[in-house]
Amino acid sequence: MKHAILIILLSFPLFNDTEPPIIEKVWEISEGLEFPESVVYDKENKVLYVSNYKRFVRNGSSYSDCSISKVDLNGQIIDKEWIPNLSSPTGLFLKDGLLYIVERFGIAIYDIENDTMKARHHIKHNFLINDITLDDENNMYITEAGNNTLYRIKENKVTPWIKSDSIGDANGISFIDDKLYIGVNEDGFLKSIDTKTKQISNVYHLGEGNIDGIKKRGNQLLISLYEKGMRLIDENGEIVEFANTASTGLHCADFEYIPHKDMIIVPSLFDNTLTAYKFKN
Repeated sequence: MKHAILIILLSFPLFNDTEPPIIEKVWEISEGLEFPESVVYDKENKVLYVSNYKRFVRNGSSYSDCSISKVDLNGQIIDKEWIPNLSSPTGLFLKDGLLYIVERFGIAIYDIENDTMKARHHIKHNFLINDITLDDENNMYITEAGNNTLYRIKENKVTPWIKSDSIGDANGISFIDDKLYIGVNEDGFLKSIDTKTKQISNVYHLGEGNIDGIKKRGNQLLISLYEKGMRLIDENGEIVEFANTASTGLHCADFEYIPHKDMIIVPSLFDNTLTAYKFKN
């Protein structure tokens, strides 16, 4: 039985003359990481975890020799191979001392305190599983780039939770204020999904580009467009461009926002850099 998907237009804000936020570079790592794709902040241990995607491997390397790196807040790599033997990891999510890692063939769950792999869930998919988030009940939601499927893992059971053309080529995903927010690259919309009804709503039209990271900053949303830079969606639903990287050739992948420092940490994937910026306003 197919699920009914209701598309509701909430907002079509346009770029405007609102003053963009001012940020300054705090530090940058340009050596030691290998295709950094996603980063999360561990507030308890005051460190960052970075996925080394390492997709286009060379010299006999394989999918299974990739890693998660541990980095301090001063931009120093503590342990490049902190979690080794991963298959080209992308999206990360941290909750209650567990690090959830998207690998090419499913989800790995790492117990940080006990320094051990807690579980792995295989996901049978057709294209590229990419990003992950958890809701308040610890259900996992995983996007699949290049396809129209959103997977859910509930009570250790993997299901293709939603199959719909409305989420074609989805990438970034985040659970914010009781709803899933998902970046749909096929039509350039940031969309919301009600986890109870599966209702999909168009929220903000971001235009052409790969919607990679989605984070909350107070009453605002921060979005990274991989090829173009960062966007801020303010309290009035207005989209403000900042950290434009299109002209530099750099890329903004699945970034992290650290509220108490008002700082974003941006991995650039194929540029092999990890950069910290602090908001000045």
